[in-house]
Amino acid sequence: MGMRVGSRPGKSAGARSLARALARALALGCGPTVVPLALVGLLALRGGEPLPWRDATLFVLCLSLLPALLVLVAHRLGRVHDLGVSRRAERAPLVAAAAALAALGALLLRTEGAAATLAALAQAAATQAIVLAALTQREKVSYHAAGVGALAVAGWLLLGPAAGLALGALALATGWSRCYLREHTPRQVALGLLSGLLVLPWLSGPGP
Repeated sequence: MGMRVGSRPGKSAGARSLARALARALALGCGPTVVPLALVGLLALRGGEPLPWRDATLFVLCLSLLPALLVLVAHRLGRVHDLGVSRRAERAPLVAAAAALAALGALLLRTEGAAATLAALAQAAATQAIVLAALTQREKVSYHAAGVGALAVAGWLLLGPAAGLALGALALATGWSRCYLREHTPRQVALGLLSGLLVLPWLSGPGP
């Protein structure tokens, strides 16, 4: 009897350890820098349009690599406390710069005649980035939830309901991880997830 009662704390600690490990894995695997790569992957799986490496590289450069580089430089210069940019006041100027880079990428892809769906995805990402940058002036919105939320909407529209539902479940799990790790409140996660709907106007028309 005593052994059974005494075993519960150990099991509880093990469950918490597993949950924390899962939350951290989701934080790493579903971060804002990863989502643009996943979006390119969706296009590759969909097929039907050429996807030149130059256009894909420009997409990832403006939406992932350059924003990540901004954070690294800011951290190196002591402008941000941590690489996750957990403080909203430090986050606001960086996300504004990231939104500008996303808009630049969308403009370049459109003017250079990139594939219609890739250009539409870039415009959707730029729109979401601008809205998130505006929201960040008042609220520390979850960019993890925002990114995977947009990925789920894009997955539904580009690959169908099965992909959309699977990615939607991943988005919810990512949102849970941000709350579990106490990086965001449920409200901040919900705002991020809802911002993913901004993809709809760009991909749900008669043709991107």
